[in-house]
Amino acid sequence: MPTTRRHLLTLAALTGVSALLLPAGALAQRVTGSGNMVTETRPASGFVAVALEASFTVKVRQSGREALSLTADDNLLPLIEAVVESRSGRPTLVLRWKRHTSIQHRSDIVATVDAATVEALATSGSGTVEADAVQGESLKLAVAGSGDIHATNVKVASLQASVAGSGDIAATGSTAVLKVSIAGSGDVDTRGVEAEEVKVSIAGSGDAKVTANAALSVSIAGSGDVRYRGRVNAVKTSIVGSGDVTRE
Repeated sequence: MPTTRRHLLTLAALTGVSALLLPAGALAQRVTGSGNMVTETRPASGFVAVALEASFTVKVRQSGREALSLTADDNLLPLIEAVVESRSGRPTLVLRWKRHTSIQHRSDIVATVDAATVEALATSGSGTVEADAVQGESLKLAVAGSGDIHATNVKVASLQASVAGSGDIAATGSTAVLKVSIAGSGDVDTRGVEAEEVKVSIAGSGDAKVTANAALSVSIAGSGDVRYRGRVNAVKTSIVGSGDVTRE
């Protein structure tokens, strides 16, 4: 084989290997928001949960109907995906950016979701999910990362609030059973939720604030703290580390 051709083939091979070794983000399409904010509606149906996987705000309303509207820069709207996928056995409306895109925007991007039923709300990353007046048998709130969930006027038989990372959950309303789980430095504030039976589990430095009127069980591994109020008399605790449990 001629030397020149051999060198060209070697260069091509090395270039291909280098491309494979590049991080996925290096190949992402970089898009900056135009600043021209517009709103569009999209079809959305057959879901009982909402999951946010992007750094914008989602407002969820349990209105008895199903609908989705998005407010964003006009050149970013086509890059927002809204798909229904199965998550933990639930049909879930997932909101995220299209793959292989790197987005920059100055104005807040807002998705407004109308749902007939809401069983779970989740955010992964740094986005925020807001919900009001959710009613039903059960509701699960889950944060993975630094995002936030705010749920007000909740009325369910069972409420779960879990944080993995540095994100926060805040909720108000009422429930028979409340379960709080924190792994990391995130915080859960459910003092505004009137609960009968409460179980709290913390692994790390996160803090939980709850209201318990019948029973309270707390497990802490680390420096996390639990503050509680309510009519509960006896508290069952298991603490490994410097965490503590205190009545407000």
